[in-house]
Amino acid sequence: MPLPEKTVSVNINGSSLPVQYWESGEHHGRAILLLHGDVGSALVHWGETLSALGDTFHVLAPNLPAFGGSAALPNANPDSSDYCQWLIAFLDALNINQAVIVGNESGGLLARLFAAEYPQRVPALILVNGGGIATKPSVADRLLARIPMLGQTLIYASCRSQTTRPKIEALVHEPQIITDEFAEAAKANLAGLVGLVRAFRFGELPAQRTPIVPTLLLWGTEDKSAPLKEAEVVRASIPGSELSPISGVGHFPHLEAPDVFTWQVEQFLERLTRPQRSKVGGASVLRPLQ
Repeated sequence: MPLPEKTVSVNINGSSLPVQYWESGEHHGRAILLLHGDVGSALVHWGETLSALGDTFHVLAPNLPAFGGSAALPNANPDSSDYCQWLIAFLDALNINQAVIVGNESGGLLARLFAAEYPQRVPALILVNGGGIATKPSVADRLLARIPMLGQTLIYASCRSQTTRPKIEALVHEPQIITDEFAEAAKANLAGLVGLVRAFRFGELPAQRTPIVPTLLLWGTEDKSAPLKEAEVVRASIPGSELSPISGVGHFPHLEAPDVFTWQVEQFLERLTRPQRSKVGGASVLRPLQ
């Protein structure tokens, strides 16, 4: 049975904004927050894994700002800190103090920056073909992006080219995995993609970018847009993180191999929860929920 969509209002600088989300396993204590990537929406990304993870965890999958039924951020030129404040407001609205965050693409970068800034809210972090710090654009490009109308037009045109079906199918190892629903969601949520690009490509990133929480990288080995060597760079930039490649899949392992993806998430979190033997090193044990 499909999970019903839900809506909650979050308070951002005095403005009440609706956030559309899906939820599974509400009766479980440990919360997992799933952050989708640049194209599509929460449901087309996480539809299969929501129910599977919901057998063990309390799982939440919101549409990021300006995606689906989630309102855009009030700031006309949002940066990463605005998205982090939005995440805090979303968790607070649902009375969730801590959540393991799983993020794909730009959702992975948001998850990384949020975990680095607010480690007390994130007991563990899972990055899925994402989470790398992109090369900073030139000063000229950043200034151009902020010119009213012109900058918006250029970013819009670039983002629109990323939402064509051939471009999206090139992200995965088996093109048939991209359904009509996914392709339609990519086109319908162009405004959300533009917001992510403005914030994470052209906006200012915080000085604190290195999470100190247990971190797992799940990475499709056939990803041509973010190859495995990029995963190695991300792993090296987060001390103590571990990389688990997933063979035969591309940019969206959670879509292309949902059973393997779910198993990897469950095994990582189960291992972190299990008490360690004395004098044996390893990742910290997840603290019980308060």
